[in-house]
Amino acid sequence: MAFGFDVTREFSLIDQDFQSDGNYDRFRGVTSGDNMADFLYGKPSAFNQITPLYVNLRRNLYGTYFQDDFKINRRITVNLGLRWNPLIPFTDIPTNQISQFNQAAYDAGVKSRRFPTLPKGQLVAGDPGVPASGVYARYQAVRPAAGLCVGLVRQRQDGREGRLWTIPRPNVGAHV
Repeated sequence: MAFGFDVTREFSLIDQDFQSDGNYDRFRGVTSGDNMADFLYGKPSAFNQITPLYVNLRRNLYGTYFQDDFKINRRITVNLGLRWNPLIPFTDIPTNQISQFNQAAYDAGVKSRRFPTLPKGQLVAGDPGVPASGVYARYQAVRPAAGLCVGLVRQRQDGREGRLWTIPRPNVGAHV
């Protein structure tokens, strides 16, 4: 019987300001009928600007497992166990600005209390009913784990043998 526990601290610092100052995208002759004339007049047909994104995401991930080995014969061993890896979403530590769209809040005309200029239905962490990470953590994440070890050749003194492991990965994006 084997068991273990792990803790991981994850950070994701995003400093994204690509095109936040904007750029004039196209001169297609919309104003004067000539591309070059529109360029000389300073009359672009499109302007792009992106809102900068600055977030400092953090989370702690926990996990544990229990596993046992069952020897079927001299060449085949089966490993069976259980793993617990909960879904714990990132939280924006300094500004707490992770947001979510809520259709029920939109239908009811509810606006964010923290940022009242946001459109109705767009709620931010810290608003009533919105968790700090935008979605709730899922701690009910117990999954089976199985492994199969097959000796491809007779056991050698150096211990070489073939192994096939299957360990399920958490389905991070589902049911949040």
